[in-house]
Amino acid sequence: MANNCIFCGNPAGSREHIWPKWILERKNFGPFRLKRAGAPDLILNTELTTKAVCHGCNTGWMSKLEAALKPILEPMFEGKSVSLDIYQQQLIALWMVKMAFVWDSTKGRNTDNAFFRNADGIALVQRIMPPFTAVWLGHIGRDYRSADGHDITLDEPPKRVGGGNVVTIVNEQFVAQIVSLRPDQMPTGPTAIQLDFPPGNWNNTLIRVWPQDNANPIEWPPPAALTILDYLLLRDRWRTGDETDHIIHL
Repeated sequence: MANNCIFCGNPAGSREHIWPKWILERKNFGPFRLKRAGAPDLILNTELTTKAVCHGCNTGWMSKLEAALKPILEPMFEGKSVSLDIYQQQLIALWMVKMAFVWDSTKGRNTDNAFFRNADGIALVQRIMPPFTAVWLGHIGRDYRSADGHDITLDEPPKRVGGGNVVTIVNEQFVAQIVSLRPDQMPTGPTAIQLDFPPGNWNNTLIRVWPQDNANPIEWPPPAALTILDYLLLRDRWRTGDETDHIIHL
């Protein structure tokens, strides 16, 4: 049975790059490691693609999103200072969620551990972000490329109360992390989920572009650059810890 598009539900089959092709063409880092939620690490020697989207989405809104983002992201990849207005912040957040969807699809759309649901994809086409989703941006002090993802469990001991998906990427000097949560019992009104994470210099190394606090532009890069060790801590920061952050249901 053919898979349906993860965004619109039409028959899928159009080949979509996990890393957009224009990014891969900018700089060749050789093989890289992809850590997918619920799956072993992959060492990739060739371009990784998935057939989880339809031709209409791939050549339509997804292509337009990439075209709009390219002039925004390219100077950030090179570590150049940029001022991001509210619309540009939204575009980057949307792009990160789109990438999280595509990576999630590599598990297979008929598997039990796929995090994003059909309704999430249909909403994203309309630029409606999944609830309980947050996106942060950072800057790393050297050229690097990595893509890491894992699932997390929301616990209120002694029971599980939900789950989540974390995707963290680096391309050249640009870093982005998306966390999306799904409580087992969705609240009916605005609320927040507190997540534990280890202490770190996150206030100086990260800026949040979603949810948005106000309509003011934000300046990138953040005051402090991440080291490779910082990035590894960032990648795993949602696993344990004694501080909290808030992912808000809008």
